[in-house]
Amino acid sequence: MTDCDSQHSTERDTVRRARPDEADVISELAMRSKAYWKYPESSMRVFRDELRVTASEIANGEVYVVGGSSPRGFYSLETTEQGDMTLGHLFVDPLHLRGGYGAVLLAHACERARDLGHDTLEVVADPNAEEFYLKFGAHRVGEVVSSIPGRCLPVLRMKTQ
Repeated sequence: MTDCDSQHSTERDTVRRARPDEADVISELAMRSKAYWKYPESSMRVFRDELRVTASEIANGEVYVVGGSSPRGFYSLETTEQGDMTLGHLFVDPLHLRGGYGAVLLAHACERARDLGHDTLEVVADPNAEEFYLKFGAHRVGEVVSSIPGRCLPVLRMKTQ
C-alpha cells in the first residue's frame, strides 16, 4: 500500500469528473468548508476569489467530485510551470467532515496524478488541514506566504506510488 492508497478501498461514493455546470456549487462548497475554521470575514472575502472554481477550469482541467449528484467534496490537480503536479483544491462539505470523503478524494487524486506520470504530489495546505495530509504520508518540505498578511501556509509533498 502506498502513502496515498490508505482507505481507498472504503470508498462510499463514486468519484467522478466534475461538470462545468457545477462550478458555482463547487465554489460554494469550498467556501463553506473554509468557513468551518472560523476565519474572520475579512479573510473569507480574500478566500472567495482564491477558492472560485470556474466552468472553464472544470471543462479544461482535472476537477473531480465525490457524492453522486450532490457533491460532498471535490479536488483539483494542477501542473506547475516546472511540470510538477500540485493539489489545487481539496474540500469536503462541513456536513460530511470525518465521513471518509477526504481520504477517498486524496487517494483518487494520487491515483490520477500517478496516471498522469507523476510520482509525487505537492500540497500547499491550509494550516488547519496539515495534520490530515501528514496522516496520509505527506511530509512538510517548506512554507509559502499566504494572501492573508502575517500568515504562512505549509508546503507538503507525498508519494503517489
